[in-house]
Amino acid sequence: MMQRVMLILVLLVSQSLFSQELFFNLGSNSTVYNYKNSLGQSNPNLRSSTGSFYEFGYEFLFGGASSSMESNFSYAASLTLNQFNAKGGDFNNTYSWNTSYLGIQNAVLGTVVRSSKNTFVVKLKAGLNTSTIVKGEQTLNNMVYDIKNHSEFKGLLVQPMGGVDLRLELTESILLSAGYNYSKAFNVSNKSSEKLGFSTHQIQLGLHYNIN
Repeated sequence: MMQRVMLILVLLVSQSLFSQELFFNLGSNSTVYNYKNSLGQSNPNLRSSTGSFYEFGYEFLFGGASSSMESNFSYAASLTLNQFNAKGGDFNNTYSWNTSYLGIQNAVLGTVVRSSKNTFVVKLKAGLNTSTIVKGEQTLNNMVYDIKNHSEFKGLLVQPMGGVDLRLELTESILLSAGYNYSKAFNVSNKSSEKLGFSTHQIQLGLHYNIN
C-alpha cells in the first residue's frame, strides 16, 4: 500500500512541473450503499450516512490562461480520500459500515458562467476516480469487525463523477471554491457472489493557489 501512495505522489509532483494551480478540497459525502447478497437480493434496511472527503492536487490550464478564473477548459489530477458510510437495522439488529478509500482522480472542467471582471466563475466538471480501501469497519450491535479484506470491499473501485464548481477570487493568487459532485462507484475486481457499490452526493469547499 505504501508503494502505491509513493507512486501517486511521484506522479503528482512530476505533473506539477507543468501545473498552474495547486488546490485542496474538503467536504462531506452522503452515501447510499448499493448492496446485493449472494441471491441477488438488496437490503431494504440500509440507509444513507455521511462521511468526510479530502482532495489534494494540481489543475492544468489550457489556452494560455494565467489562472482558472480566466481558463475556458482545464484538467485536474488529484489524490483523494473518501469515506463511504452506511447504517441500517431491524427489530433485532443495528449495524453500520464505515469505509475509507484512497484514490487518484482525473477530471476535466469547463467554464459556463463568468463575471465581467473574472472575479466569479461557474465550471462544470466530469471525471473518474480509481481507489482502493485503506480502512473498513462493520459495527453490529456494538461489536466492531474489520471488513477491509472482504472481497466486496477490497480491490479496485472505479467511480465516474460529474458536478459543478463555483469559484470566487480572493486575491490575485488565492481562490475560494464551493462545489457539488454526484458519483456512482463500482468494485470492478470483485468476483464474489456479493456485490457492492456506492452512490454519493458530495459537497465540498476548497482553496486554490496560483503557482505561476
